[in-house]
Amino acid sequence: MIAVVAALAASATPAVAFAHDDSSGAQLPTRAPAVTKDGEDAIAILKRIEGSPDDLAVAKDQVEKAWKAIARAQGAKLSGDEEGARLLSGLALELAKGADAIARAAAAEKKADAAEKQAVSLEEKLERTRTLLAETDARRVQLTAEVDKAREAAKTAAPKKPATPTKDPKATPAKAPPKAGKP
Repeated sequence: MIAVVAALAASATPAVAFAHDDSSGAQLPTRAPAVTKDGEDAIAILKRIEGSPDDLAVAKDQVEKAWKAIARAQGAKLSGDEEGARLLSGLALELAKGADAIARAAAAEKKADAAEKQAVSLEEKLERTRTLLAETDARRVQLTAEVDKAREAAKTAAPKKPATPTKDPKATPAKAPPKAGKP
């Protein structure tokens, strides 16, 4: 029985990662549990960021570094390095806060870009409205001048007498009906 346990122990891959150096080829767990309060806070922030594809896209490197720091903190804790676990959890929290700041900055920049586009659009509309207003005002002034000119012309013109019908020399006079006494 002891031989079976020894054989299993020798063939099993280690469940812990090296606390300070992962260059030995040992794999760190991708989602290690938190070993301190800072680690728990970091995981909460990271999960919130990973819940938003836009946030994750802009802060992916920071998120990955924070998860590695959490895994390394777990390795330090498992190897008995309490101080290393505390420091690595603090590092994970700072990396998570940095990722959150990057995500918030990207969101603010996106909103600012949208506001800028809207402002440019409103400026263009305002300029078109001003141009249209100026054209309308110029047309009003022109029409007012034409109306005033027409009124002045109407006042100075002599009143005309009603026209009497004139006879057309080519017109043939209408024939009178024949008298009853003549054949």
